[in-house]
Amino acid sequence: MGFDDKTSLGKGETGSRTALPIWISYMGQALKNKPQENFAVPSGITLMRVNIETGLPSNGNSQETIMEAFVDSSIPGEKAGHGAPVRGKSSMGLPEASTY
Repeated sequence: MGFDDKTSLGKGETGSRTALPIWISYMGQALKNKPQENFAVPSGITLMRVNIETGLPSNGNSQETIMEAFVDSSIPGEKAGHGAPVRGKSSMGLPEASTY
């Protein structure tokens, strides 16, 4: 989305920002009658919530976290006060922070 001659799309607008509503609408129609499939975490991979700033496992007190995937052999060390890898699954198939 955009112009070939680098013309502005408008203040604060980018190609991806402008295209997202179109993509959401398209995919909503394309998947309307399809069953929802859960994401299956591959074997050897662990998903866990980590602190955005430190990359260490989240202690559950911070809202500044993201879900990150780790190869089992490279899970960050669990330090005092930091949570364990998340094992539960949400309705979307992704782990929930509150289940271990």
